[in-house]
Amino acid sequence: MNFQTRVIALVLSASVAGCTVGPDYAPPAIALNASYIAASAKGSPISPETGWWHAFRDPLLDRIVGSGLDGNLDIGQALERIAQARANVDIAQSDTVPSLSGSSSSKVEGTTGESSGASSNERQVTNSTSLDVSWLLDIWGKYRRNREASLASLDASFADADTARLTLLSEITTEYVNLRLYQAQAAIARETIASRRETLSLVREQQAIGLSSGLQVAQTLAALKAAEASLPGYEVSFYQSANRIAYLTGQQPGAFLKEVRKGARIPAARFQPSSGIPADLLRNRPDIRSAERQLASKSASIGVAAADLYPSLTLSGSLAATVAAAATGGSSQLLTWSFGPVADIPIFDGGAREAKVRLAESEAREQYLAWKDSVLNGAQEVENALVAWQRQTRQVEALRQSANAYSEAADLARESYKGGTSAFLDVLDAERSLFEARLSLASAEAQRALNFITLCVAAGGGYRAEGGS
Repeated sequence: MNFQTRVIALVLSASVAGCTVGPDYAPPAIALNASYIAASAKGSPISPETGWWHAFRDPLLDRIVGSGLDGNLDIGQALERIAQARANVDIAQSDTVPSLSGSSSSKVEGTTGESSGASSNERQVTNSTSLDVSWLLDIWGKYRRNREASLASLDASFADADTARLTLLSEITTEYVNLRLYQAQAAIARETIASRRETLSLVREQQAIGLSSGLQVAQTLAALKAAEASLPGYEVSFYQSANRIAYLTGQQPGAFLKEVRKGARIPAARFQPSSGIPADLLRNRPDIRSAERQLASKSASIGVAAADLYPSLTLSGSLAATVAAAATGGSSQLLTWSFGPVADIPIFDGGAREAKVRLAESEAREQYLAWKDSVLNGAQEVENALVAWQRQTRQVEALRQSANAYSEAADLARESYKGGTSAFLDVLDAERSLFEARLSLASAEAQRALNFITLCVAAGGGYRAEGGS
């Protein structure tokens, strides 16, 4: 066995017997409560496949959500990041196989003129072709770890796309509820304005016959103008929400404006959600899955850095063929080749390689804390949403009864004032209280819908529902 053969055998045996440095990743574990504190035994479970926005039974909202899932630009960017992650996996895979490159050239050279009284006119054509091969043997598993990190990053990019869908569902439905709230508030303001105009007419009639004073007319007019002043704010908020919805669906301002102008009630969910158990978050919440996959990537990166602490071996070789032909008829053919291993041995770098390992280890520990934070934050969000959803229904019912009572009180106050058995201030106070009660009821109804949305999103529901995959 000659020297070259012995070298090749040594290198190949080292490659076969090589190990993969760095920690072998295992998914992290965390102790969670067996159930949510505010959990209810009733209700249907929320999962990524649950199209919870259909519970509002609003065809326009369903269409807007579908348009958003198809055209939202944040989702589009997230999908492009998946394509980028796939490309990075292919790049990492390419490092594990030999690289082969080739080149070819052709040149003509000659000499024309005189030298020492003799003329010269020579030409020569030279053609050459070469092949170069190089293979860095992955003895310590650097490229295997790099591919492992790339695959984990690809998984994280898929989870990030799901997070973008979930975020869109939250933003579109929230904006739609707010839009309907502003419509309801504007309608209440218009009805209040009409009512106060009637009251102003009544007071002026009473003033004409000496039963009301100028002060009462001024007070009624002031109350009317206060109601009129509240209307533009609701209208501005309505148009801003409509434009925001168009933006979220990837369209120009004005999209869906004609449809939403027709008006509709504030959405109310016809669905009793069940939050499941905290452990469900680990698979249902895409942000938690993304954090876990990023942790896997960071763990593999430790092995990439650790592999640089050890020598590396590269097999390289070349083969070149050159053919030269002279105009006089002479020619030459030359074949050259080379092959051999190259060892890269780290001797001294000022501690840079060790520092890179410590850096990778610290980044992995940081990512573990980020994953744990996402889990605990998710559990907190569901707990808070459960409490808010359960309590808000009682508040809405109480405010509805309050508004009905104030409406009756306002009617009685006007009748009593007409009959002269009630003071005018009773009328103003009853109308003001009714206005505030109706606005409070509308806000509570909207908040109930928002609490439902928050609960479904916190539980990780809907991003894989029909039309959202």
